[in-house]
Amino acid sequence: RSTRHVAPTLDGEDYYRRCLAILADIEEAEGLLRDAKPRGVLRIDSHPRLTRTFILPGLPDFLARYPLIDIHLGQSDRLVDLVREGVDCAIRAGEL
Repeated sequence: RSTRHVAPTLDGEDYYRRCLAILADIEEAEGLLRDAKPRGVLRIDSHPRLTRTFILPGLPDFLARYPLIDIHLGQSDRLVDLVREGVDCAIRAGEL
């Protein structure tokens, strides 16, 4: 360092290069997520009447928008143990 010039040490230069590489990796990872499309299995359980009235009418549009999602639709009027039965979403009406 002088009154007219400031320069990083060798360790500082190495640190700077590593930080640039890390930031580039983060940017690349964010780009992968930004371009990712929703995919996988979505398990839904609903009362049969709710399924007919609310879910089935919207299903074609949903599947057209998210073609990589595979929907497993269960119909029952019993309480579902979401964790034990591997259900992502249960739709019910009335008192639970």
